[in-house]
Amino acid sequence: MPILTALSLVLLAPRDIVVLDVTQFGASASPGEDTAAFQAAFDKARTLSGCVIRVPAGTFELRNTFLYGNTQLEGVGPASVIRTVGGQFGGMIVINSVHGEGAKTRPNEENIQIRNLMFRGEADTQGKKEHDDLVRLLGTKNVTIENCDFVGFRGDGIYIGDGNAERGVVRHNYDVTVRNCRFDGLVRKNRNGITVGDGTNVTIQNCTFREIGLTGIDIEQNKQPNHYCRQISVLDCRFTDNDGSAIVVDLPKSQQEMEQPAKDLIFKRNVIKNQKNRAILLNQNAPWMPGTLPVGAQVMDNEIDTATQSVTISGIQGVTVSGNKIRNVQRGIQVGYGKLGATRGVTIERNEFTNVGTDPKFGGAPVVIFGALDVAVRFNTVLDTPGDSPSLLLFANAKNAIDADRITVQGNSVSWQRASSKRNQLFRAVNGVVVPSKAIREIE
Repeated sequence: MPILTALSLVLLAPRDIVVLDVTQFGASASPGEDTAAFQAAFDKARTLSGCVIRVPAGTFELRNTFLYGNTQLEGVGPASVIRTVGGQFGGMIVINSVHGEGAKTRPNEENIQIRNLMFRGEADTQGKKEHDDLVRLLGTKNVTIENCDFVGFRGDGIYIGDGNAERGVVRHNYDVTVRNCRFDGLVRKNRNGITVGDGTNVTIQNCTFREIGLTGIDIEQNKQPNHYCRQISVLDCRFTDNDGSAIVVDLPKSQQEMEQPAKDLIFKRNVIKNQKNRAILLNQNAPWMPGTLPVGAQVMDNEIDTATQSVTISGIQGVTVSGNKIRNVQRGIQVGYGKLGATRGVTIERNEFTNVGTDPKFGGAPVVIFGALDVAVRFNTVLDTPGDSPSLLLFANAKNAIDADRITVQGNSVSWQRASSKRNQLFRAVNGVVVPSKAIREIE
């Protein structure tokens, strides 16, 4: 066996990582703005090949600072507070700004970790303000944000976007993970906990969202054809007491017009309680075009308890809603509600419904179809349905909705006794809609 020399031991040893403390650059937990000190630390880290920027316990006041790649920004936990001051347009901490020299040609900032910090906004004193975000990612790769608190944000807690296409700055985000974080809007005067305006392989896991004014997580591909919305996963998160919806997907353009069509959206094992609006909205507000690829969205194994609506699917193709427990919701799963797009290829299977359909207008049914093609409703369990006229499916009309067709019903279990002569116990219609009996295929 060869003998390791002192020189070879030095060559094999890991290189020391430089640690910078923001107090070395003049930051202080005493009252007063610390923007210049933090920016000096960030600029110094940029000159190094790898660096840890440490934030000690205390409250530090910032506005519009710029963080760069190959950097770890870390605190000691909730005692390390970075607080925004004075209002701002953009983010308190921005990664890859669309402004400044070389913005149009600047590459992605890569390899960034942000952990063990509290980011504090001014929603409780200043109210809601769009674009006044706490952390903004505008063209990044391999970013992890973990064990952080985002509190009282006026705009978004975290905004993940593509820069500004109208300025000719087009960058995309790849491989972003947000995990074990807490988003607390405090006073419901906020925009979103997290916005994903552009991203590929974005994972949001084991985070909590509460007291938010608009949406917990908003996945909005926006109107520019170069925005990406691919491989977005929301896993094991908890949403409680929010004014808007828990999770929203909004695709305002036809997917044929996009550089990269949206695909592979997964919402799994989340707990959604006490939502003032919807639990989950999947929306494409654009006419369907032949040849459009299915999005491939999966809503699986979630618990939804107490909301105006549970899952609303409108204009998006290729959606599976499976294994969810849905309780105490005014309207059940809605398919094809009132938008321009044709909702196609929806499977609703193995879900459990309890006390779903308390809305007197569209009540008494766990599944409401306004207009859709190729919908399968199978192997669901309805434990309790309110009202005197329960049904498995309720057909209704909606503005611009297509007629429902090719509806497959198979192996569902309902809590009321079904008589073979009482078809309306499974299918019912409101608002003058005729149950499309020729469009329904029953499989015992």
